[in-house]
Amino acid sequence: MATEISKETKLKLSLETIISLGFALVSITAVYFTLEGKIATAMELPKAPIERVEFDLRIEAIGSQVMTNGKQLEEIKAQLDKLDARLYELSRK
Repeated sequence: MATEISKETKLKLSLETIISLGFALVSITAVYFTLEGKIATAMELPKAPIERVEFDLRIEAIGSQVMTNGKQLEEIKAQLDKLDARLYELSRK
C-alpha cells in the first residue's frame, strides 16, 4: 500500500540525522567553491612553453624507441624465417 505525502505528513528525523545532513551539505558546498576557485586561478596562469631542450629530449627518446623497435623487428623476422624454413623442411618429408 502506497503512502500519500501531503502537508500533514510528518517526518521523524533524529537530531543526529539532521546535523549529519547539514554537515554533508556544507562539506559538498565547500568542496565545490574550492574547486571553482582553483579552476579560475588555473585559467588565469600562462601556458608553460615547451623549451627547446625538452623538445630535443623528447625527439631523441622517440628516435631511440624507433631504433629499438627496428632491432626487435629484425630479430622477430629472423626467427620467423627460421620457423618458415623448418616448416618447409617438415612439409617436404
